[in-house]
This record gives sequence, structure tokens and C-alpha cells, in this order.
Amino acid sequence: MWGKQRLERLLHAAAIMGWMFSAGVLLGFVAPCVLILRAGAVEGAWTGWHNLQTWFVVAVWMVLAVAGGVAIWKRLNWSLVLGGLAVNLAVLVYLRWDPEQHSPLPYLGQQRDEADPRWDTLAWMMDKHPKSRIGEARLRPDAAMAIRLPTERSAWPEHVRTHRQAILDAWEADALGREWIETISRRPPVGVHVYRYEEPILSFRQTRASLFARTAYAFLLADEGRRDEAIRLVLPELVAWQNLQRCEAMLVHQMIAMVMIKESMKTIDAILDLGAIDPATRATLRETLEKACPIGEVFRFGFLGDYWYSRSFDAVLDRGMTVEESKLFFGTVGLDSGPIVFVGRRWGLSLLVQQQSWRAEYLGALSRFTALATARDLTTLAREESGAERRWAIKNALGVRLIGVGLPAFTKVVNYVWTEEDARLALLRRVGTPDGASD
Repeated sequence: MWGKQRLERLLHAAAIMGWMFSAGVLLGFVAPCVLILRAGAVEGAWTGWHNLQTWFVVAVWMVLAVAGGVAIWKRLNWSLVLGGLAVNLAVLVYLRWDPEQHSPLPYLGQQRDEADPRWDTLAWMMDKHPKSRIGEARLRPDAAMAIRLPTERSAWPEHVRTHRQAILDAWEADALGREWIETISRRPPVGVHVYRYEEPILSFRQTRASLFARTAYAFLLADEGRRDEAIRLVLPELVAWQNLQRCEAMLVHQMIAMVMIKESMKTIDAILDLGAIDPATRATLRETLEKACPIGEVFRFGFLGDYWYSRSFDAVLDRGMTVEESKLFFGTVGLDSGPIVFVGRRWGLSLLVQQQSWRAEYLGALSRFTALATARDLTTLAREESGAERRWAIKNALGVRLIGVGLPAFTKVVNYVWTEEDARLALLRRVGTPDGASD
């Protein structure tokens, strides 16, 4: 008799512990995270939860531990215990349930050959890559910033005359940048590189420094009457980044390329302001501008390439993240709140993001964005952006917010890319006129 009563009490205590534990998961981890995510989706709502710290989670668990102890001591009614446990488990199952959905990785073209040495050349300008040569660079970014052409084009002649020696020194120091651009422009990598989260990316700081040295030196030559030489100096930069646009399936690299192409075209336009150029130079320039990466491909590689990149986090979403992984994953989208990071590291994120649902919705959204961007339907794009920003959900809360954080950034990209496409077409029309006059 005593043994049966003891077993019943042990089972009763175990049921209460399970009830309190499941309540702790929901109240101590999931609920605060959902509130934080909601605060990010609806401006001004639950703003106090942004500062939620570990003390709140500890307090919840302490209260539940005390409540569980009292319930065991008072021999709480079985029906209440089992009912509470059943409700908690049902909510956990609901949050975790993720029906299978078909969300294939989009085909972006023949993928890169890892053995192709031309990809090693690309890595010269990558931070933390085994093949990186940035350590050899003699051109310092701060020196390049000092000679950067001013925002106002009217100030360029005086600028290059005043900084003539510094520009010559920077051009001479940028041996690595010149070699890199010449190689990429003549022998670009073959295939398409889709990135994983742990892979290094191009150093914008160093590639931009090289660009500043080239454009300043080119305009210096043009100001001294050597306009054809100046344009032919800028063309390899333009060609190299056009080449990289065709093989870099990553939004960050597409945007770096757009910045470099924009500055190169602006420099060429300024050189044309100084006077006529040789017909052969004009023909080469026109041919280069006509060979630009199609704008639809820029969006496709940038947006759908980002889907490939996001999917590379699959392996870490259902397990505890490392410190580095959590910082990278959450910091990228601005959601590095303490409780969410804690859940990601200790519990995995299966209660906050349902991977099948997230994959299908994100791929669908990026596919729509790519089509709208290519069609330049900015009105519909802005409407979708606004809807994505304001959405929130209890189930798949983090998945919904990841989409809401990411898509608005793409809208800014679309506007930027189309502005530069307009500039390319305007420059192409100018080059097509006999005297190179502007529109």
C-alpha cells in the first residue's frame, strides 16, 4: 500500500514538474521573444521589452519553481495538473509543427569550379581568406580617402592639381589593386558563386581605396590633356565589376559592384566634359557600356542569391548556436536581443521559426521582389515592403520578422540600381553623339 502511494506521489510530482517546465519554456523564453519581435514589427508597441534582460527569465523560472513546490506539497488535484500540462504541450506542439513544403534552391546558373584559379584571384581582395593578399597592399585606405575626388564635380580640377603628388604616390602604391582589376577584367571567374554565411567576402574598404586612387589619377591625366588615356585607365575598373556582377550571387557583392560602377561612370562623364576623345576610344567605351550585366540579372543574383545565403543557416537553426553564429545571424538582421540570442544558443530556434514555412514564404517574397524590381514597379514594391515591415505572428514569429527586416532593405537596393541604370543609359547616349555632349 505504501509503495503504491509513494509511486503515485512521484508521478504526481513528475507531472507538476513537467507542467512547470513547459510553462517555463513558454513564459520564460518563447513569450518574451515573441514580444520583442512584435515590438520590432509595430513601432511603439511593447517598447519596454526591447530592454528585456536575463533577470526576467530567471524571475519567471523562480516563480514557477516555487509554484511547483507548493503544488506538490498541497497535492494539487490531478485533473488540474494534467489539464495544465496538456495545454502547455499542445501549445508547444502547435508552435513547433512545421508541415513539409517544397522550396527548392533557385537555379542561378552553372556553379563555380572550386579548382578554377581565377576564383583564387578574386580572393586576393577578401578579408580573412586563405588566399587573401590584402596584407601586401601598400595603399592605405586613409591615404586613398585623402585624394578622393570631391562630391562637387566643379571642384575636381583644383583638387587634382592641389593633390597631384599624393595622387601619383597613391597610384604607384596601389600595385595590388591594379593587378587585381586588370586580371578580373581580362580573365573573370567562370560560373556563379553562391555564398554561405561562414565564407569571407570582398573588402569594400580596400577595393574602394583602389577605386579612389584610379579615378583620381585618371582625372589628373584628363586635366593635363590626356583624356583618351584617362578613359582607357577607367575602363578596366568598369569591366572588372561588370564581370563580377555576372558571377557573384550575393547582395553585398552586387551592391559593392554598383558603387564601383557608379564612381567609374561618373569619372568618365567628367572626363568627357573636358573635351573630345578619339573615335576609337569612344567606340571602346560604348561597347563596354553596352555589355553591362542585364539589370534583371543584377536583381536575380542579388535577391535570389540572398536566399541561398539565408539557407546556409539551416544547419544551425535547430541546434544551439555558437557565440559567433548567433552574433552573425542575429546581428545581420538587427535582432541581437539578449533573450533571443539565449534561446538560439541554448534551445535552438524551432519554437520561433518554422523552417519549412519560412523557406516557402521567403522564397516566394524574393521571387516577387525580383520580378517587381526588374519591371520597375516601385509602387507595388513599396506596398509589399510596408506590409512585410508591419507583420508579426506568434507562430513562426522569428521567421516572419526575418522577412520583415530583410525585404525593406531590398527596396532601397532597387531604387539605387535603377538610378545607376539611368545614369548608364544617359552616358551611353552621350557617347553615341559625335562630340560627346551631355543630354
